[in-house]
Amino acid sequence: MTNKELIKNLNSNNPNLIIQTLNFISNQGSSEIVDHLIDLLHKNKDQQIQAELIHILENIHDQKSVIPITNALKNTKYINERALLLSTCWKNSIKYDEFAELFTDIFIESNFEEAFDAFTVLDNLHSVSDENITKCILKLESSVEDANDLKKPLFSELIKIFLSFKENPAE
Repeated sequence: MTNKELIKNLNSNNPNLIIQTLNFISNQGSSEIVDHLIDLLHKNKDQQIQAELIHILENIHDQKSVIPITNALKNTKYINERALLLSTCWKNSIKYDEFAELFTDIFIESNFEEAFDAFTVLDNLHSVSDENITKCILKLESSVEDANDLKKPLFSELIKIFLSFKENPAE
């Protein structure tokens, strides 16, 4: 199936066709339709379709998918899907090293559940630039006073994680 056909099927009102298409995408899909998958996650609340979408997003291996995923995390349209998207980020094999600042911002502004998922993504980074490390540490240090008591210990841990990137840069 072409991407055009896949997108047409994803926009169908037929749940069976959508599920068949998602099964195809799970096996043979491309990063070019990730933004359509995220949009479907937003629009379609069928539990089986949602479960299949989450499965696909958790098992993405194509690094090109980082852009539509991080764009969705920034887009307020997908605020209700952000917790799901964050949890898929630490479960899939995509590298988010260039987006440390985005995940730090999400960590700071979010409720505990989303903050913990953002923390997990940040903890799994491998190669963060010194400039981003400095920005992230400054953001964390300037926000810790306003954090709720549940999140405060995570702020300290996250600062330690960023400092360890400086001490032990990835090769």
